[in-house]
Amino acid sequence: MLLAFLLLIYSPVASAKPIGACVQDPTGICTRDINPCGNPSVCGCSEGYTYNASIGKCLIDDIGLANDAGVEVKSRCALEPKGICTQDINQCGHASICQCPDNTTYSPVIGQCVKKLETPKGEY
Repeated sequence: MLLAFLLLIYSPVASAKPIGACVQDPTGICTRDINPCGNPSVCGCSEGYTYNASIGKCLIDDIGLANDAGVEVKSRCALEPKGICTQDINQCGHASICQCPDNTTYSPVIGQCVKKLETPKGEY
């Protein structure tokens, strides 16, 4: 029993500290082009975050490391879910899974259905 407790306390997952909000504004340089959603195609983000060109924000890579929701997301390429959602609430304050309309994908980080952008190199 003591061994199991010690493993839990000292495991990498148990000792992971939050790194910040679920959603941040870009922290680095952005390209000057504007995509169909009205955002730059590429922007720099803090470590542990990835830029989402559909919404123009940096999203945390691991929801388990989030400590609050962060900045509000307003984008013409993000829609409120219209289908069924799970009743659980994640660290970002949203359901883990929701049904979305065609050509959109649910993001548990922002709690919205995000339109997929097509580029010459594929989706982003």
